Parts: sequence; C-alpha cells; structure tokens
Amino acid sequence: EFKLDVTQPSINSILMSRGFTFIYGERDSSKSYFLMTILYAIASKFDVFDFCVIEQKRVLLIDFTVIKDVFINRLMSIHFPYHKNKSLSPNFYALLLMTLDIDHKFDLSSLYLQNLIEAHIVKSQCDVVAFDNFAFRSDYGDKVVEKWKEIEAWFEEIQLKFNTHVVFCCDIKSDDLLLMNKIKSSNVSNIIKVQNVNCS
Repeated sequence: EFKLDVTQPSINSILMSRGFTFIYGERDSSKSYFLMTILYAIASKFDVFDFCVIEQKRVLLIDFTVIKDVFINRLMSIHFPYHKNKSLSPNFYALLLMTLDIDHKFDLSSLYLQNLIEAHIVKSQCDVVAFDNFAFRSDYGDKVVEKWKEIEAWFEEIQLKFNTHVVFCCDIKSDDLLLMNKIKSSNVSNIIKVQNVNCS
C-alpha cells in the first residue's frame, strides 16, 4: 500500500499530456516499485492504485543503478498478478545503465549520455520516458543539482522533439531544500511523494 502526497493530483497526465512529473521519497519507500507498476500499467493497460489507465502507451524506463536480475524479478512481480497467462507487454522498454560499459553513465548533463538516451527514445517510439534511481547523494548528484536548469531544458527539448512525457524519480528527503526548491521552480506538472505504508 502506498500513501501518495500529490501536489497536483493527476496521474493521468503521465498518459495524456506533455510535461514533467517528479516522483520522490526517502530511501526504501518503494518508489521504484511504484514507478515501474505505473509504467507497466500504462504499457499493458490495466488499472492500478485506484487509478484508471485510459489509453495504452509505449514507455521507456531508464534506470541508473538497478542490476538486471533485480529488474527482471521486480518486473515479473508486477506482471503476473495482472497478466499471469500473457506474455510481457511489447510496449514496455528499459535501458539499464549499470549494464553498459560507458563513461558518463551518471552524468545527465553529458551530451554523450543525452544522445544515447535520445537514440533509445527514437528506437522505442515511447510516449513516456522515465528516469529512476539517480544517485543524488554522490558527486554526480551535486553536478546535477548545479546544472539542473540545463537538464530541465533538455527534458523540455525531449518533450517537444519526441512528443513524450518525462518522469524523474529519485531518492530525496523533503528537507533537501536546495534540490526541492529547484524542482518546484521548474516546469513541473506533477510532484508526487511516495511513502511506503507498513500494514502489519
């Protein structure tokens, strides 16, 4: 079960509009599971978390840190309850950066990484591109905070060039004021805080 604090309550905007959705929560709040479930619901067209998926869309998930086995296990745990006797959705694509032997894999301001991501957006023909597990608590994270305006401009360029919605999901505390203030001053259509509620 998830408790959602949605600044602008419109999960459907992930499906329907251009824009930028920011999803955050503290470590171990199950943000990644929430994000992947939402994305897979969009790709497979099933209702989830009391939200209705109106139209099936192609999605691309770009994960900075997850390893392949963990990703596959997580995906299967989402797929089977909804589509036990069906094959995986052909509309769900993923790029796991940890599996690639490249430089700048954590530097979102790098032109090389941006070009690589754009090539995958073109290949997948995605309607939604989502970034997950960016390590803000690192040197790369400091660089992203410093260059957030440039990265935001690239997000806007992606939206216009490919007619896609951008989702950014990361580990962040509410008291990380520098980054939160930059995010809130951005062209953000939704800000969603995910909190995992222990039901036991």
